[in-house]
Amino acid sequence: MHRQRSREAPRGAGSAGALPRWIALALAFLCGCGGSAAAPAAALQVFVDGEPRLALARSDVAGPLDLFAALALAPEDALWVEIRGDDARVLKVKTPAERYPERILAAFPTPAGVGVGWVDPVQGELPAQLGGPPPVAFARADEVHVRVTRVEEPRADAPPPPVLRIETSAGAVFELAPSALAALPERTPREVLGLGRGAENLSMTFLGEVLGASLSLADIESVTVHAAAGQSLEVDAVCLSLPAPRAAMLKLNRRGEWRLKLYEPSGSGHKEAAGLRGVTRIEVRLRGR
Repeated sequence: MHRQRSREAPRGAGSAGALPRWIALALAFLCGCGGSAAAPAAALQVFVDGEPRLALARSDVAGPLDLFAALALAPEDALWVEIRGDDARVLKVKTPAERYPERILAAFPTPAGVGVGWVDPVQGELPAQLGGPPPVAFARADEVHVRVTRVEEPRADAPPPPVLRIETSAGAVFELAPSALAALPERTPREVLGLGRGAENLSMTFLGEVLGASLSLADIESVTVHAAAGQSLEVDAVCLSLPAPRAAMLKLNRRGEWRLKLYEPSGSGHKEAAGLRGVTRIEVRLRGR
C-alpha cells in the first residue's frame, strides 16, 4: 500500500480554530479580497493541469508550506511537477512520489523570494524553518506546474496504431493488435519491481505478460525490442517475471505509436532508465534455438 498523507490540512497551516492559511490564500487568489487596496503581487503561482490554483507572495510564506496539501492533492496524484524560476531555469520531476518518497514538496521563504523544492521531513513533519537550501530546489521559483491528468486521447491526425510483430528465433511470428493489449492487465512500474502498488495513473502493460500470452517465459533467453528509427533495446529474460529487477512496460502513446519504457529501482522508489518510441518489432531469442 503506498503512503498517502492526509489532505485535510497542510503541515505548518496554523493553529486550531483559525482559518487554515492555505485556504485563505486560495480564496484570496480565486475570489479576490475586496477593499480598495490592491493585493500584493504574487511571487509564486501554482498551476494544476494548466489551471491556476494558488498564488503566494513572499509575505505569505513564513516557513515551509506543504504544496500538495495546500492543493488538496496527495503526492501520488502527480504525474510530474515542473518548477520554473532561478533565471528561467526549469526543473521537472516525473512521478515525484516515487522519485522522492520520503521528501515533501514545499514552498519556503528565501532572500530571493519564494523557493520551492523537496524538503526532508523531521519526524515525519516539515521543519518550522530550514537550516539551509534543500538538495533539490530553486531558491526563487516563479511558477510550479503539477500534472495530475494523463493526456492519452488520440491526436486527430494520428494514423491508426500498427500491429506489433513478435518474432522468435524458432521462426514463429505473432502479431499484437492494440485491442489485444487492452485485454491484458495493467500494472505500475513500482508493482512490477516488487516495491508496492504505486500510483494508478502510471499503469501500463508489463512486457512479460505480453510475451507470456503466446510463449512460455521459461523458454525465453533474451528479448530485443526494435524501433522504426533503427534503435534497439535488449531485455534479459529475468526481467519478464514478477517481481522483476527492471520493469519493461509497453504502451500506445497518443500519436498511435508503440512505446517501451524500462524502469529500475532508485533509492526507495524507481526511475526511468531507458525507453524506445516507435516500436515496430520484438525479437525473442529462445533457449537452445
